[in-house]
Amino acid sequence: MRSSMRIPLSAVLVAWVLLVGPGSTRSTSAKDEKAPILRHKIVVTIDPESHLVDVRVRIDNVPVVGGEIRFTANAALTVTSLDKVALLSPVPAKERVSGASGHLREYVLRPAPGEGAWAKRRAASLRLRGAIKSPLRQRGDSLGGVLATTGVVSKDGVFLSGASGWIPRFGADLMTFKLTVDSPKGWRAVSQGARSAEQEDGDRWSVTWGCDQPMDEVYLIANRYQVYADETGPTRALAYLLRPDDALAKKYLDATSRYLAMYVDLIGPYPYAKFALVENFWESGFGMPSFTLLGSRVIRFPFILTSSYPHEILHNWWGNSVYVAWEEGNWCEGLTAYLADHLMKEVAGKGAEHRFGVLKKYRNFVGDGDDLSLSAFRSRHSVATQAVGYGKALMVFHMLRRRVGAPAFKRALRAFYKELRFKKASWADIESVFTRTAGESLKKFFAQWVRRTGAPSLESVVHRSADGLTLEIKQVQEGEPYDLRVPVVLTVRGKAVGRRLSLSLGKRAHKFSLAEHGDVVRVDVDPEFDLFRHLDRSEIPPSLGQVFGSPRVLFVLPSAAESSLGAAWRAFPDGWRRKGVDVSVITSDKLTALPKDRSVWVLGSRNRWRTAVAKDLDARRAKNPGRSLGESESYVCAARHPGDPALVLGWVATEHAAAIAGLVRKLPHYSSYSFVAFSGDAPTATDKGKWASGVSPLTWSLDVPAAPRGSLPLTVPLARPSK
Repeated sequence: MRSSMRIPLSAVLVAWVLLVGPGSTRSTSAKDEKAPILRHKIVVTIDPESHLVDVRVRIDNVPVVGGEIRFTANAALTVTSLDKVALLSPVPAKERVSGASGHLREYVLRPAPGEGAWAKRRAASLRLRGAIKSPLRQRGDSLGGVLATTGVVSKDGVFLSGASGWIPRFGADLMTFKLTVDSPKGWRAVSQGARSAEQEDGDRWSVTWGCDQPMDEVYLIANRYQVYADETGPTRALAYLLRPDDALAKKYLDATSRYLAMYVDLIGPYPYAKFALVENFWESGFGMPSFTLLGSRVIRFPFILTSSYPHEILHNWWGNSVYVAWEEGNWCEGLTAYLADHLMKEVAGKGAEHRFGVLKKYRNFVGDGDDLSLSAFRSRHSVATQAVGYGKALMVFHMLRRRVGAPAFKRALRAFYKELRFKKASWADIESVFTRTAGESLKKFFAQWVRRTGAPSLESVVHRSADGLTLEIKQVQEGEPYDLRVPVVLTVRGKAVGRRLSLSLGKRAHKFSLAEHGDVVRVDVDPEFDLFRHLDRSEIPPSLGQVFGSPRVLFVLPSAAESSLGAAWRAFPDGWRRKGVDVSVITSDKLTALPKDRSVWVLGSRNRWRTAVAKDLDARRAKNPGRSLGESESYVCAARHPGDPALVLGWVATEHAAAIAGLVRKLPHYSSYSFVAFSGDAPTATDKGKWASGVSPLTWSLDVPAAPRGSLPLTVPLARPSK
């Protein structure tokens, strides 16, 4: 232990006396034996400059299995038992039962000689000391991955979670805790629950956090924070910023109050004493019980207040109080995305547009080899898993809302929260609550959407006969047909508002008579993208994401005569090399024809193959500033592949060498766009947009031109944030 590790404050010492005081070696009572919740009392000293932690923890109600207690802890820490009648030893690798590996080590506590057998549950007192400094690593691919660490204590900040092993982990049992943190003066520590005490003593600072609600892990976040608070509402709103910013803090404190009020009304009581915005020292978007950890750049984007921020607040209901039974699939990301990201768009009248984006991402990025069922989804580690675990799940909840109706959907949400709060819940629990609330069997619905991979693909035909119009809808995907409720909107001559139908389709094809609906002049099948399905390629304008999502990509480098930026262009394809993607490279002078089995990136302002892109843009009457770029400007766009409409051409036009590395980094963040213009070395986006969609093959205009989808009426939002 380094000498720079300070002895805790007097207040911390008092807390420790209480922690390991009389009775620390006794067995638990009969009442304790029945309780399924562990109780932690933790005192920790942190020394960020030296990466060091010194943790003393007493855990009550620990399960004794086979006469012993097993737990895991960070392998970088020295672990000792503070219980004189409990012998501690590491578990040899061949005898491990926890699966601990990598940065974790498994330990066992056994009774000391002469102590006798332990009861089913007892207390354990341990000390863990050492340095935790796991580096930040990219988890997942460059398109859908995130920066993450298993734990770090450094001068830049402290991040410790359940995965860090900074306190012992006893299986999957839930826990309550009281945590006292001793840190250097100027540092502030944050955890779950309520802050009960703070004290400055010389050059040290202590704070105590307590959480009586059952948790599945304990977080410790610390940095040199400026703390802001709003005590006016029923829940304490806090903001921990790395530098003073009164205006930014006020925006987040006000937004916290608005969103908490909205979700309390929609779902039920907020489960914690506070909600805090906490600024992270790397770019992140984490939602923990009673706080969120967002990166410095992230919190300063103006759109975050109406996108990511309500998402992280809502996680306090879904995931951070109703927990996920991980072995049966992660449902909470999809439900949170539906009631936050989607709901905010729905409030703004853009729900259909948001659902179209969800379906487009699934179409672009999820191939047969990338797909998985919702029951198999655990967490996002790629853009494909995000498209399923967030996007498909969002659509499943939307279809469920349409199936049972908005009033029953709200009642079911409230019942699910009330019955499963601070318990682990699965898709089966969701099915049970919604079935009971709706009063109908939803077995087939959940079986096909949660436990089956893939999605339906639809085609439609309108037949005209002497008996009137008939609409035929077909399912053309491989595999068994789905049991669908297909939304259809009929435009009837003389009627200002479309007539909405919900048609049952449980087989390959079915014909529906439209004769009873009057003089129908237009038929739209699923015009507002209410159904989870494979979009037809004609519904999707070319986008950069379609090139990123292609499993086979050719990069056409400019020849020496077409560009002097040889080394910079040769490095460009390396940014797209990832597992499952076949990347090949050729120079323009060696290519005789565009391959018809893969998407293509055309690199360089004067690359001869740019003409293939220009032809598609001319046909779309799309703007093409790539023809006349300034000295430090760059332009990237997507066009339809002339050999296969399912494939896309991407063109990167620039002669500014300094911008190329930045384009590799930044372009994945613009995957939903058809074109992006940049300027400078960074480079900085100056313009972006999407080409217009083609006419959907599910739209039939009988004697009037097809109107834009946005002209159709939208669903009434479930809730609205207060002003």
